[in-house]
Amino acid sequence: MDYAQLTLPYNSIGMSLFELLYGYAPQTSFDWDRPTKPTTAHERLSYKEAWVFAKRIYRAWKTTQTIIRKAQEKKESNINRYYHKEDF
Repeated sequence: MDYAQLTLPYNSIGMSLFELLYGYAPQTSFDWDRPTKPTTAHERLSYKEAWVFAKRIYRAWKTTQTIIRKAQEKKESNINRYYHKEDF
């Protein structure tokens, strides 16, 4: 299940999580033809393509960071809503 989830493409980042982690598209069981072109990121990316790829990864990372920060702030406000200072 984890591998299946990693190989699905995400519209928000424009690639699968597998490709984001490892730098190349994953092979699946339904890939009948062996690739004839280079398959590693180093072999198939020129400098400009690598720069575009790095920018896309950076944007995905920043988006993820923003989403996590908002979720943490929301959770904190939900929990702190019931906090009352002790009054002795």
